[in-house]
Amino acid sequence: MATRRKSSHADRVLVLAPRGLDGRLTCDFLMAAGISAEVCASLQRLLNDISDGEVGAVVVAEEAVPHPLLKSFSEILAAQPQWSDIPVLLFTGRAGTPAIDRLFGTLRGNVTILERPVRSSTVITAVRSALRVRARQYELRDLLKRMEESDRRKDEFLAMLGHELRNPLAAIHNALHVMQHSQSPELTKRQPVIIERQSRHLARLVDDLLDVSRVTMGKITLARQWVDLCDVANRCAQALESDAQAQRHTLEVDSPGCPIIVEGDLVRIEQILSNLVTNAIKYTGPGGHIVIRVRREGEEAVMTVKDDGIGLAPDMQVRVFELFTQVQQSLDRSRGGLGLGLSLVKSLVERHDGTISAFSEGEGKGSEFTVRLPMAAAYASVPVPPPDAVQTEREPLRILLIEDNPDARETMQAMLELWGHSVTAACDGFEGLEKALGDKPPVLLVDIGLPKIDGYEVARQVRAASDGYTPLLIAMTGYGQPEDKQRALDAGFDTHLVKPVQPADLSRLLSEKRERNADAGRKPADLSG
Repeated sequence: MATRRKSSHADRVLVLAPRGLDGRLTCDFLMAAGISAEVCASLQRLLNDISDGEVGAVVVAEEAVPHPLLKSFSEILAAQPQWSDIPVLLFTGRAGTPAIDRLFGTLRGNVTILERPVRSSTVITAVRSALRVRARQYELRDLLKRMEESDRRKDEFLAMLGHELRNPLAAIHNALHVMQHSQSPELTKRQPVIIERQSRHLARLVDDLLDVSRVTMGKITLARQWVDLCDVANRCAQALESDAQAQRHTLEVDSPGCPIIVEGDLVRIEQILSNLVTNAIKYTGPGGHIVIRVRREGEEAVMTVKDDGIGLAPDMQVRVFELFTQVQQSLDRSRGGLGLGLSLVKSLVERHDGTISAFSEGEGKGSEFTVRLPMAAAYASVPVPPPDAVQTEREPLRILLIEDNPDARETMQAMLELWGHSVTAACDGFEGLEKALGDKPPVLLVDIGLPKIDGYEVARQVRAASDGYTPLLIAMTGYGQPEDKQRALDAGFDTHLVKPVQPADLSRLLSEKRERNADAGRKPADLSG
């Protein structure tokens, strides 16, 4: 006799026969065919099992269903969730009799009548068919659960999004009010720091939202090049040092004296590490210690971010990479975040053919995130350029800034002049084109969404000039999709910067322009007039 086993899985067949021997024999030949089967001693036990656990199908002999309990059996079947319709195989002595018709009519649902005598092969085929139907029902149940969970998390996400956008906007608004009305120089001096920090936070939120959308739709394209992870770690630590200091954290970089080179997208790898460090800063209490470590293990380059913060529960060490998932859920939302960063990081790491994992000894014991990327072949022979420094050249460039937003135009002009450049501004496409073709500045910073004529048309007409005028054309826009960048290049721009433009990126472009002019034999005086 085959050994029977009790199962709580969806493939379990419950057998109810008038005599225990009949039930055991039925289970034996079902299990011999590879079907999990279990005898029920009574109809009440069958009803309890249907109510309490997962059931694949029910095999019932007509004689085992006494009329007093028939109503209960029907009620149990009728009370199933919308996704469920348990297959019932009913053995009868003779189909079509009034008694059987009444029984069949009472048991509304997925009931199949098998008239005895019936071949064992027919029973096995019928049971397998019922289990296939039931398996699809459980798939539907699981899908509905996932959809419900997804809807719940999306609702939470929308609530978080409103919170996360309003907080930095409130801080910026308050800082501006203080700057306008405070008589304290010390207090006024602190407000631009707050505005800059909150503006960066807003930019990160927008970038994460757009990047998650692009990754989900498969629109992320990697611009691969040689990338030194040690250089990335140092730049990331410098960029986030002020955020760490605001929480009194110690931010440390532990890297070897030699380059650790991978082939990847520099911007995306910096984004991976920046998100991990930002999370560590966010989820570590004041005065914490955060370490960025870079090393080589065999053919892999390894980056780890370790903190002594709030840690991770065991179940969160995998779920933390799921979309909209957060380590802490609380009404005060003091740590912020949208639950997008780690999901985005995982997607970007996988696009680089790498892996990411999380480890924690438990809640309150800190966390360690490890990114593994394949080493670049022959990396040791590739020279690694030093980090780009902020623009400090003494000889100014003449720059034409074409921007219709007054605040954006004023602040960008002020930043460029702070670097020592000579800046002329225009507020629409016609004015900008006229000044470009008239004054011929060596650098044009052009917004795309301009009145009268847009930035694309400005670039096309500048490039169409037949007098040898070839300025550096830099597009500035809020549109950051790959097709937007390609459209800018097609119009004649040399490069495409997404707003808010990072000062280091713009500084690097201007520095490269100055050096190209110098290499071409032009004197510094030529750049200024």
